[in-house]
Amino acid sequence: MTINTTTLQTLICTPGIGGRRGLRPLLWGKPGTGKTATLESLARSMGAVCITIIASISEPSDFLGLPIPDGKGG
Repeated sequence: MTINTTTLQTLICTPGIGGRRGLRPLLWGKPGTGKTATLESLARSMGAVCITIIASISEPSDFLGLPIPDGKGG
């Protein structure tokens, strides 16, 4: 699927459930096709921060946080 930057900007900025701002994009594709560069450029044009996370070199706690013991064994 190909998506233009105007549509992507609309998806990211449209308020969603619970007041959250739009979608968090997940781009999937071959290396070197401009995925990161496109989002970084879009973020700059919106005055936003773009944080790139590479899942293959991340730990599950990078996405979900660390478990906090509740004192009940859970």
